[in-house]
Amino acid sequence: KPRQQCPILYKYLLICFFLPGVKPGECPKYDLVPYFEPCADKCHNDYDCADHEKCCYHGCGRVCVAIKQDKAGVCPYENWNPLWEACPDKCYNDYDCPHHEKCCHKGCGRVCVDTNHG
Repeated sequence: KPRQQCPILYKYLLICFFLPGVKPGECPKYDLVPYFEPCADKCHNDYDCADHEKCCYHGCGRVCVAIKQDKAGVCPYENWNPLWEACPDKCYNDYDCPHHEKCCHKGCGRVCVDTNHG
């Protein structure tokens, strides 16, 4: 937790105040399900969670979940399409894609791409 890791800096330089609340990695996609009880946040940012977890929205409040790291590879250069085209995303993150494919912006929505062959 950033503010607990450097109380002296926070006290004298206010450095900790500016540390981001986001860890690298992706939150999993959530499915909308009806909840019949009040929703409550169990965390407010990633640093409220353990080292290997992120604070993610799960359909009814925010909870700590295991981090999913991006798959290896780099998305190819994007070719932008005109804005008037409908561009639904075919994936949300790398783990929506099979095998070694990554979820990449292709100019008009996100699609699964084999980064070994562009």
